[in-house]
Amino acid sequence: RNRGCQPRERIWLVETLGRGIPVSFGMKHSSKAIGLLQAAGLALYVGLFAAIAFRVREFTMGEGVSVHPVVGISLFLLAFVISAVISGSIVLAYPAVLFFDGRRPDALKIVFWSAVWLITIFFLVALVVFFVGDLIQ
Repeated sequence: RNRGCQPRERIWLVETLGRGIPVSFGMKHSSKAIGLLQAAGLALYVGLFAAIAFRVREFTMGEGVSVHPVVGISLFLLAFVISAVISGSIVLAYPAVLFFDGRRPDALKIVFWSAVWLITIFFLVALVVFFVGDLIQ
């Protein structure tokens, strides 16, 4: 039984934003594939964030920039919260839509597969760093 949106609401969900764009939440890909895409997107985001943070650190150390500890801690916490929101959006936005549309099993499968793929990516990167890291440097 679907306790989510009514059919007309589901089709014209974006109409509330004044756009009138038809939206369909039918899954065209498997839960595994969606989880892989979400995990890969999150891994890319984390890598990009780490690279930017490293460059900012290099810049501030090289230029002799002095930041008050309160400002530094505040910036770190803001970056952490913003990163958590972006990461949560990447992994949980689509499953949340499915969950509230009454498709709880599909939503849970996608979250499960996202976690499995994230763990797999973590171990693959760790293995590459551990075994090949010395060769790269």
